[in-house]
Amino acid sequence: VLEVYLSAETQNYEANIKSATVINGGQVSVKGNSIEGLNFVKDEPIRIRVEIDYHDMCAMEVKAYATSK
Repeated sequence: VLEVYLSAETQNYEANIKSATVINGGQVSVKGNSIEGLNFVKDEPIRIRVEIDYHDMCAMEVKAYATSK
C-alpha cells in the first residue's frame, strides 16, 4: 500500500487520488489517499502515474507499507 500526502510546513494532509497507474505494470486500486495492489520487488524500481484532485503546485510525501510473501 502506498499512501499519498500533501505536505505543508507543520502538517500533512491526505491527497485525494483520482487515479493511479503502474507504468509497465499491473492493475492497482485507489481508495482515498491509498494505492493498493502494488507489487514491490527488492532492488527493482516502480513507476506510478498518480492524478490527484488538486490543481496547484505542492510538496508531497508518500508512505509505503508492504507484507512479505
